[in-house]
This record gives sequence, structure tokens and C-alpha cells, in this order.
Amino acid sequence: MVDLKKIRVIALAEIVAQGDLVGLLHSLEVKVYLAEKLTDLPRVPPAPGFRDIILLPAECPDGEAWIINGVLSQYMSRPAFLVYGRTVDFARWSGVLDSGGTDLITFPFNAETLRTALERAAEKTATVVAQE
Repeated sequence: MVDLKKIRVIALAEIVAQGDLVGLLHSLEVKVYLAEKLTDLPRVPPAPGFRDIILLPAECPDGEAWIINGVLSQYMSRPAFLVYGRTVDFARWSGVLDSGGTDLITFPFNAETLRTALERAAEKTATVVAQE
């Protein structure tokens, strides 16, 4: 079982989704860090002892697979990432998996759905101790 208190979610959240998303994450007692854009992710200060999970919107304007892989490769220990959005289709789902994502969560989602996705993602990532 994964200790959610040892997970840090680094979220890229649309303004309209931030309140609900942050509220759900806090209800799960995970540490939350909001980033404004994908290229800000490598500048997020390290949190020793935490497992980092990146949470990206499906409509991320710079969310092509090669950009995501490039950004995440700048981490010493590549974090897992989840994608959330309003719809799921085969192209989007396969794009998430091809980019190394662990799950695609669709709205509306609740704390239990988010918990399950975070636990699955945390199992696929090592504890982050430092970043370059």
C-alpha cells in the first residue's frame, strides 16, 4: 500500500479546474505544487523523501509526447505522470501511454478515483531525493 502522505503531486491545472482539483488532492493528504506551464516542471524545487507524480491536463497546449518526454527527462528520477480531461478516446489514451503516462482520468472524478490513479502511479516511480 502506498502512503499518500509521501506523494507530491505537481499539477498543471486550468484555472477553472484548480479549485476542485486542489481540494480533492488536499482531501487525500498529498502534498500539492501547482505549476503554470509544462516547461516550469523541471524548476520545481525537490522534495526529499516524496514520490513525485505529475498531473497534466489532456488539453495541455505544449503536451506533445516529445515535449513531455523532454521535460520529464530533466528529472534525476523520472516521475510518473497522469493526464486528466473531459473525454477519453483511443488516440488520446494511446498518446498518454506512448508518452509514458500511467493513467488518463476523466471528469467528473472523485477522491476515490484520484486515489486509485495516484497509488498506481506511485508504484511505478521511485522516491525522488534530488533533481539536477
